[in-house]
Amino acid sequence: MNKIENSNSSGFLFDIDGVLTKPISNKPAESVIDPEILIIINDLIIKHPLAFITGRSKCWLDEQFIQHINQENQLIAPIFMEYGLVYLYQNKLTITDKGLVFREKIYPHLLSYIEEESKKLGYYFEQKTYCNFPAHGSLWIEKKYTMLSIASNRDIEPMQVHLMIEKLPLALKNQVRIVKHHLGIDILPKGTSKSDAVQTFLKFNLSQNIDTWYVFGDNPSDKEMTNPLSKWRYFDTKENASEDTKKFLTSILSKID
Repeated sequence: MNKIENSNSSGFLFDIDGVLTKPISNKPAESVIDPEILIIINDLIIKHPLAFITGRSKCWLDEQFIQHINQENQLIAPIFMEYGLVYLYQNKLTITDKGLVFREKIYPHLLSYIEEESKKLGYYFEQKTYCNFPAHGSLWIEKKYTMLSIASNRDIEPMQVHLMIEKLPLALKNQVRIVKHHLGIDILPKGTSKSDAVQTFLKFNLSQNIDTWYVFGDNPSDKEMTNPLSKWRYFDTKENASEDTKKFLTSILSKID
């Protein structure tokens, strides 16, 4: 990790899963928030503009993250979920217009296509939330507010799932963005980017007089958070490298305190 340049005029943007988590098994969905990093984060929130931007669902965040952030800090630090299509700020959950259109007009057609193609391939298809993880041998859809996530257990090759999505009917494909990652595939409204969440965050007037933004991620889509920023440093945590994140953040707090 690189050294911070000026800790007293810095802002922070964090992906969550893979950045603030540590694995408890070889299943990424079972990674958990590092309890030591929660102490650092809760301290950091009251000293700097800070936001969390993740592709994870509210279900996962409720179970794994939000409950561990101090009540007062929950009012200060916005949590953007599902690539910023949904966000929680000052105890209010907001769904963006783009997210609502996707949920009402695109999601049902996507779901119908995936279910039909799954049957052709002989997959056991099921819809699940993170909080109810599927059995082996199934292709599953994680229920989210404004996007669709597809994953499979070890019995199904990820490439087969990727190929199925590549064959989406053109009318659907033209309306969505497809993001492939080590957990599976995310399907979002076309034009969705984590930079949208940052732009919304900047409008909250929490980002005045910031010399440098420090952005933490573990996936190429996380670097989108830097797009609206004039000066930034990006740190790739390489999946569940919370030890590196802790060392860097601890060095910042030592300079402040």
